[in-house]
Amino acid sequence: SYISEAYYNAYKFIKIVNGAKPSSLSTKLPERPTMVINEETANIIDFGITRAYYTNANIITSPPTKEKLPMSITEAVTLAQDQNPKILADIDAITVTKANKSEKKSTMYPHLNLSAFAFHHDDNTINNSHFWLDNDGYKTTINLTQNIIDLPSFKEIKAASQKIELSKLKSEQSKLNLELMVLLTYIDNLQISEEYEMYKQNREHFNLYQEISRVQAEQLEKDSIDSRRWKNEWLNSSSHITDFRYKNISAKILLNSFLNLPPENKIVFDSTDFNLEFMLNEFRAFYNVSKTKKEQEALLNYIISEGMQNNPEKKIINNQLSLTQIYREKNSSSFYPTLKIRGSYTLGDRLADNQPSFEEKSNSWSLFGELSLPIFNGGSRLQEKKKLKAQFSETEYRRDALSLKIMNDISKSFYEILNNSDQLPSVFEARKLAKSNLETVALKYEKNEADYLELVAAQKEAFETQLKFIKKRYGYFRSVAKLVNLLGLSVAESEKSSSLLFIDLLKRYNSIN
Repeated sequence: SYISEAYYNAYKFIKIVNGAKPSSLSTKLPERPTMVINEETANIIDFGITRAYYTNANIITSPPTKEKLPMSITEAVTLAQDQNPKILADIDAITVTKANKSEKKSTMYPHLNLSAFAFHHDDNTINNSHFWLDNDGYKTTINLTQNIIDLPSFKEIKAASQKIELSKLKSEQSKLNLELMVLLTYIDNLQISEEYEMYKQNREHFNLYQEISRVQAEQLEKDSIDSRRWKNEWLNSSSHITDFRYKNISAKILLNSFLNLPPENKIVFDSTDFNLEFMLNEFRAFYNVSKTKKEQEALLNYIISEGMQNNPEKKIINNQLSLTQIYREKNSSSFYPTLKIRGSYTLGDRLADNQPSFEEKSNSWSLFGELSLPIFNGGSRLQEKKKLKAQFSETEYRRDALSLKIMNDISKSFYEILNNSDQLPSVFEARKLAKSNLETVALKYEKNEADYLELVAAQKEAFETQLKFIKKRYGYFRSVAKLVNLLGLSVAESEKSSSLLFIDLLKRYNSIN
């Protein structure tokens, strides 16, 4: 490479200055070519990039097209919810529960029934009848039924309203579950891509060090042990690159599946809400309200109280508790009487008039009330009462268990955020120092003033601190996403990232304290 040739020519110049004859020196460093492939150009000329190329060559990936705009985290979540079959099924489920309520309410509205018939009797039928039948006739009747007092039906309507709310809460929970999966997968993609690029840069360093050690060996006219060592490091790094390349592919496929897009769809990620500057703004807002242990406990208690009020799972189980209570009330109401009104209006001509002894009076009507009081039905209501009481108690225990789980999950996410925010400043400084130390040792190595062990230790330290910084940074964003989700805050509805929602939460807390 040009770098190797430059080093080699510099060494030749130093040797000539020290008295070596130019004719005794090689005119050119022996070639050890490396491969660089431009992915976009390869696609244009239809050059198939095999797996071996991806492992051993430096691949310059195709830049996104001008039409392919970056997809923000809020856009990804919204797209996932708009096309997810489970979310669409939940919408239909809400429609079903609304229809069920309308059906239950219809029992309390007047029920009208119209019946009509016409007939013809022959003379023999008339003669054989004990009634004064007419040869031709008709009858039209309108019947009315109206429930006046029906407590079980009232409770059914109330339960139907509760079920509508329950279906809405379940839909909200489904959206938040999907939202969290998309958030975490999006963050995984950003982290894996960053680590993938870091491994590739690390391999480039090993390639450079191998070239430097090879130049030094040529000048000293000895076998290059360091060159073989760096080659080994390069091979190990290539193995990691292959691993992360497939992790990168898998993460993108998973995100595409959430977005209901083809697996091969290329996504351009927007890392604006996950960059260092944005994170530092969060740190300041978080630090201002959590400097001392007392402040941390007060903030955690506030967040837990918010979670207990707004967590969708908690709302669902509270709704189920209310629904069970309504059914208990319905069971009790079944011991009370029901009152109905029935009426009819008839218009007809069925009988033969035989004046003055008989004349049919048409346009007749009737109205009466029906009171029904259940006395005994085999004890089924008492058994149902026991069952509903046990179900209510069971739901209460499940609510208490869920409250503990929510409290534990919120506390875990909170202390993960606290842990990462405390560690990241020192990790960031260690990263800068390790990078500076690597540059110093690498320069000494080029001058033959540092050996392989010193440089490989510096390289390893710089790499590991950078890797730790990446893991801590994205670990922080994951914890924030989980915490915000536990509080029932939606990225899609607010059109804000989880980080911005977390900052808003801290501002609300700060305003009341």
